[in-house]
Amino acid sequence: STLIAIPEDLLITIHTVDVSLGGALSQLAHLTEHAAADHPTQAATLPSEHAALALFLALHRPWAAAVPPPLPPGLPALADRWRPYVATLPRSFDTVAGNLPDGLLALLPPAVRTAAARQRAKIARDLVVCARAVGVSEDDLHDDFSWAWYAVIDGD
Repeated sequence: STLIAIPEDLLITIHTVDVSLGGALSQLAHLTEHAAADHPTQAATLPSEHAALALFLALHRPWAAAVPPPLPPGLPALADRWRPYVATLPRSFDTVAGNLPDGLLALLPPAVRTAAARQRAKIARDLVVCARAVGVSEDDLHDDFSWAWYAVIDGD
């Protein structure tokens, strides 16, 4: 029996992300499929679900401010419906080992340093894929994407 039912249009899913990006992920998937068949070494990489959800939050984060900034050129128009949700997320994740300054991280046990290095590497890889997917520079997306990646953290 169902305890609670949430309408799909109230969930942030891969479909939500794709619609928000004007179908950019679907187009990338289509191009990737054809590129892989024609030129396997040149095929684009699709964002993982984690990365796609982080991209969604990263692109919506600036508009969660009390006074949203104007939309930068190159970004697709973003729906205002997610603004209240994004505004409730933590403003920072400064207690996560991957976000600690290198000097402080060096004081932590080796296992924590290793986990932080893995997280940083995943963020860097995901950032490259996501920035390419939406045609935005990595520098412009970096801070919001790193924040969003931790907001979606899946335990790895």
